[in-house]
Amino acid sequence: PISPSPTSVADNGTSASTVTVTLQDSSGDPIPGQTVTLAQSSGGNSVITTVSGVTNSQGQATFSVTDTSSQIVTYSATDVSAGVTLTNTGSVTFHGPVSASSSTVVAVPTSVPDDGTSSSSITVTLTDSSGTPVSGQVVSLGQGAGQSQISDGGTATTDAEGVATFSATDTHSEVVTYTATDTSQSDLVIDETADVAFHGPVSASSSTVVAVPT
Repeated sequence: PISPSPTSVADNGTSASTVTVTLQDSSGDPIPGQTVTLAQSSGGNSVITTVSGVTNSQGQATFSVTDTSSQIVTYSATDVSAGVTLTNTGSVTFHGPVSASSSTVVAVPTSVPDDGTSSSSITVTLTDSSGTPVSGQVVSLGQGAGQSQISDGGTATTDAEGVATFSATDTHSEVVTYTATDTSQSDLVIDETADVAFHGPVSASSSTVVAVPT
């Protein structure tokens, strides 16, 4: 297998991911003493540094990768000694700082009964200015004066796709505006917000019928 760690790295040219290539036979036993090279997908322009290009007793060869571009790079490895290219690959996301304007906050559905059980899913996606996802960020979901119940105490961590998901219910008839804050990046408030209307049954007396012109 090809195992990068970490899988998400700042694109500052100095922060690095260590890519470990492990060679095994069909029984899963490590193969030492093999020369390994690491290549990147077309369009990738990361810098690959060979740390140990010959597999050790655990069958492992290691490389260090850095980048100054915002991109997702897929790496492949070749056992030069055996003339075999490994079928599996490993990917590293190189990203810039989270962008308040490029990141998104989306609620689905936007209209929910205020019965305390029906819920809306609020998805926060954090990306840099190039649209590259940023994982491992702690997101706080706020609601102003809203009285809804937000899952996980209103805090979640973005996954590999830069996504943090919340669930909201309410027992009050109100429109709640949700805001997202990246607390891992100096409490960066995301520009986009999401509204959810929590409502009771339709009222015949409160509803209106209007004709224009009359």
